[in-house]
Amino acid sequence: MSITRSEFNAPVSLRYEPPFEPMGIGFCLSGQTEDKTDGFRHTSTLNPGETVFNWSNRLSGLSHTIGPGNCLLVALYFNHELISEIADRYEHKLPPPLRNPPDLLTQHKDKITPSMKETLLQVIRCPYQGLTRDLYLEGKVMELMTYKFDQLGSQDSRRAADSLKKVDLDRIYHAAVLLTKELENAPNLDQLSRSVGMCRTKLHDCFLKVYGVTPFDYLQSHRLETAKTYLLEGMMNVTEAAFAVGYSSSNYFSRAFKKYFGSPPQQYCQNQPL
Repeated sequence: MSITRSEFNAPVSLRYEPPFEPMGIGFCLSGQTEDKTDGFRHTSTLNPGETVFNWSNRLSGLSHTIGPGNCLLVALYFNHELISEIADRYEHKLPPPLRNPPDLLTQHKDKITPSMKETLLQVIRCPYQGLTRDLYLEGKVMELMTYKFDQLGSQDSRRAADSLKKVDLDRIYHAAVLLTKELENAPNLDQLSRSVGMCRTKLHDCFLKVYGVTPFDYLQSHRLETAKTYLLEGMMNVTEAAFAVGYSSSNYFSRAFKKYFGSPPQQYCQNQPL
């Protein structure tokens, strides 16, 4: 994380050369900044109250211009190891912009939300020193990541909703309800498409646009989250929970649970705080 405070009478340009961290999130609280990436004609401007998400695996150079005037900018940078860990652990939960690493520069700009602003001000006014400061700021970075990832998912859903006809959007929302209404006996794609009046291919593609996952992944996510609740609350054992949410095999359920949550059901429950 970096915090930039500056006051210039005229714009000041900085030049950055590789290596770059592949992913970054910027928050502009005051002033204005401009980024010009080598090989791209477009200049990205960040104004007060705006946040931007950047991702690229191939940046050859970057020019960063600050000012004039007072500028306050908070930026987060993430390396390949952290991105890979997040992608492996939360594959089906990530918003669409985070699922497929781009070769070219990808940018998503939006407004700083009230929750983001409150956390950013806490970062800037951090009252601690030493190790306590490091721990405090790490927690705030996680908060900002949470808010930004949620915004990216909402942003993508808004764009998808705008691109679909209302009748198709209503059918997709109805399909999501039918998928999770009876987890033990959920419809397959053929049954679902007949129920909502869409062909398989269109249903699959539209569902992916709106929710960012396929109908199967959406169903599996709800099954596993529901099973987790049953297990943590002590309502059922592993086999009972598996059958209750629609798995015909406790072994298959355990493998799916481990892939989704990072550890087998029994180990996951043992590691949760009481």
